Amino acid sequence: MPGGGEPVDVGGVTEQPGREFVTGAAGWRTIFALAAVVAVLLAVLLYRATPPLAPRARVPYPALIASVGAVLMRERAARWTLVAAFTLVWTALTFLLSGPPFRYPIAVIGLFGLTGLAGALAVQHAGRLLCNSCEKRP
Repeated sequence: MPGGGEPVDVGGVTEQPGREFVTGAAGWRTIFALAAVVAVLLAVLLYRATPPLAPRARVPYPALIASVGAVLMRERAARWTLVAAFTLVWTALTFLLSGPPFRYPIAVIGLFGLTGLAGALAVQHAGRLLCNSCEKRP
């Protein structure tokens, strides 16, 4: 949460324009090959590091879905999963903007990521302003 000690996802926002510039220089296959290698390495690491766990309790499905918000607030890893989903959205946006009817070049699509960076930094500042104004209320 901005202003509350959580870092703004500047890395996730700047990753997209960086990926676009590398793609422009080395080709899109390079990015996908690197992503595949990283994904396999992370899968192996997680497989080795995660212990097998048996379910502790039987929870009805609606209660399980309702608990997602509490888990996101409590668990940092769950919040980072949302960062991964954010990256997936930017990847899909890249495909959309590079195809018809837009046909933007890779460098122009990278500028969309820079606008996202500006938004992330603005949200952080707005969060601090909001927290400061809440503290001053009687």
